Amino acid sequence: MLALEFVTDPVTRNPLDVAHMYNLIKKIYQWGVLVHLSGHNILIIPPVNLPRDYVKKSHNAIAFSIMEVLNTQV
Repeated sequence: MLALEFVTDPVTRNPLDVAHMYNLIKKIYQWGVLVHLSGHNILIIPPVNLPRDYVKKSHNAIAFSIMEVLNTQV
């Protein structure tokens, strides 16, 4: 399992607001990638036998969704 924590400031570690988290999850789902939301964390729980092309698709889906929703580079 992998977890990505989203905060507004890395020093104070204030969590990203719910609206941004919801939009981020929605964008990732639109790519066809299933992730879990836990507060301000995205949990990725891939099966052990995940094909390499799906790993690339999942990575791209998450990266492009972050860039689009948060207007930032990954």
